[in-house]
Amino acid sequence: MITKVEDHYKMELPGSLVLDPPGETFPTTVLIGESTAEKVKKEIWACLLDDNDVRKIGVYGMGGIGKSTVMEHINNSLLKETNMFDRVIWVTVSKPFNVIQLQHDIARKLGLDLKEVKHERERAVQLKAKLEAEKRFVLILDDMWEAFPLETIGIPEPTSSNGCKLKEARKLFLDKLGRDVFDTTDLKAIAEEVLERCAQLPLAIVTIAASFKRLTHDFQWRDALEDLKTSIKGSNDIEAQVFKILEFSYERLKDGKLQQCLLYCALYPEDFKIDKQELIEHLIDEGIIERRNSRKAEYDRGYSMLIELENACLLEVASPQFKVEGHLGLEDFSDEGKWREDLVKASLMYNNISRIPPNASPMCPKLSTLLLQGNKSLKDVPDSLFEHLHGLNVLDLSNTSIESLPNSVSNLENLTTLRLGGCWKLKHVPSLAKLTKLRKLDLENTGITEVPHGLEMLVNLRYLNLNVDTLKIMPPEILPKLSCLQYLIFCCDMKLEEVASLKNLETFGGRFSDMYEFSTYMEKGQLATYEIHVGSIRDLAGSIRGKKVHG
Repeated sequence: MITKVEDHYKMELPGSLVLDPPGETFPTTVLIGESTAEKVKKEIWACLLDDNDVRKIGVYGMGGIGKSTVMEHINNSLLKETNMFDRVIWVTVSKPFNVIQLQHDIARKLGLDLKEVKHERERAVQLKAKLEAEKRFVLILDDMWEAFPLETIGIPEPTSSNGCKLKEARKLFLDKLGRDVFDTTDLKAIAEEVLERCAQLPLAIVTIAASFKRLTHDFQWRDALEDLKTSIKGSNDIEAQVFKILEFSYERLKDGKLQQCLLYCALYPEDFKIDKQELIEHLIDEGIIERRNSRKAEYDRGYSMLIELENACLLEVASPQFKVEGHLGLEDFSDEGKWREDLVKASLMYNNISRIPPNASPMCPKLSTLLLQGNKSLKDVPDSLFEHLHGLNVLDLSNTSIESLPNSVSNLENLTTLRLGGCWKLKHVPSLAKLTKLRKLDLENTGITEVPHGLEMLVNLRYLNLNVDTLKIMPPEILPKLSCLQYLIFCCDMKLEEVASLKNLETFGGRFSDMYEFSTYMEKGQLATYEIHVGSIRDLAGSIRGKKVHG
C-alpha cells in the first residue's frame, strides 16, 4: 500500500495531520490512473464521506512511498469538493514527540494563541473547547511515531456528531489476514490477544497479520503467540515495540536466505527506492541467491524471494521495510571504534563522502562487503584502505568520481565482485591477474582506454561489462579464455570465433563488423537476450535488439 501509518496508537493515536477551515491547499503531484496511490485515495475518501462507524483512519506504509502525497490530495479535495466538515486541519508531529509543540501547532491552525498558557492541562482544555466548537472537523496528524491519549493534547474523542473518523485495528488485521478468525471459537481468544499485543500500531498489525496468515491450526496460533509475547517483552516505547514486532516477523520467515535478503536491504539508506533488478544482481553477487544453471533461473529465484517478503509485509514494492539508521559517515573512517574487527558488511553508499583520510586503514579481517557507491564527489581512494581487508568479496565504487583504482586492490585475492560502473573519470585500473575468484567485473561507462592487465586470468568470470566508449580494442586472445561468461557487454569490434567460443553466454551486447558474422552467430540461437550492432564504429549499419526465451 502507498501509505505508512505511524498512526500507531495504543491509547488513541493522534497522528500529526491537521487541516484549516478554509484550509491550506497543498501543491501536489498527479496520482496516475488506477495506481496504488489513487486506489488508496479513493478508499480514504469513501471512509470520510460514508456515514458509518469509521471515525479514525490510519494511513500506513514505509517512509517515502507517498503517504503524505495521498493525504495532501485528500486535504485539497476536502477543501473544494465537500461541505461536510467545518474545518480541515493539517499538523505534522515533531520527532521526538513533544506535547507542547503539538498543542501549539494545532492551536495556531485554529487561530488560538496559547503562548501565555503555561500548563499542559490548561492548554488541553482550551484546545478541546475550540475543537468542539467546530462540531465537524477533520484532523490529520502526519509522521507519528509515538502513541498518546487524545485527551492529553486536547483533542476530543471522535463521535458521529463531530466527524473525526478512524479505521479500526480489528478490520485492518482481518483485511490483511484474509479471513474472520474472530468468528472461530478456537481462535477468537488467541486473535484478540495477538491484536492487543500489536498495540493498535498499523505497521505492527499488517506485519503480524501477514505472519499469522500462513497458520491454519489453533496450536500454531498459540505457539506463534508465545513467540510474539517473548519477542516484545520489555519493549515500552513505540519505536522499540515496532522493531520487536518486525523482528518477530523476521524470525518467523524460517528461510535463512529470505532473512539474509531482508538484512541486505538494510544496507541501503533510509527511504531509498531500490530497483528490483539491481537488488537481485546484488543478491547474486553476495551468494544470497545461490548459483543455478542460468542467470534466468537465478532471477526467477530473486523475484520469488522479493514476493515472499512483500507478502510478509517486510518489503514494500522496491523499498526496504526497516528504517536504517546509524550509517557510517565520513568521520567514521577515522573512528576505529566503528570499524570493529568482527564487522562483516559496511555500507557507506550515497553518503556525500568527498574524501577518505589518506591513512584510513580499518582492521576488519572479516569484512566481506564494502559499499561506497553513489558518493559522486569522491575522487580518490587511498592505497591504505584495503591493507587489512583481504577477506573482501564484494567491492562497490560505482558512480563515484575516482580517477584511479588503488594498486592495493590487486591483492584482494578473495574478491568475487568488483563494481566500477559509472566512474566516468576512471582511467587507471591496476592488474587483476591475482583476482582469480572474480565472478563479476563491471566497468561500464568508465574512462579506461585499454582492458585491465590480467583480464585473461579471470577464468571464473561470469559477468563482464565493458560498455566503454573509450575502449577501442579487445585483444583477441582474451575472450576464449573466459569460458564461464554468461553476461558479456562491450563496444569493440569482435570476430565471430571469439564470441562463438563462449558456450555459456546468455546475454550479449556487442558489435560485429559485417552482417555475415552476425547472421552466422544468431543461427546458433544460444542467447536469451542480445543487443548487437552491425558495422564498424565509423560506418554503423544499424543495431538489432531482442530477447529469446527458451524452455
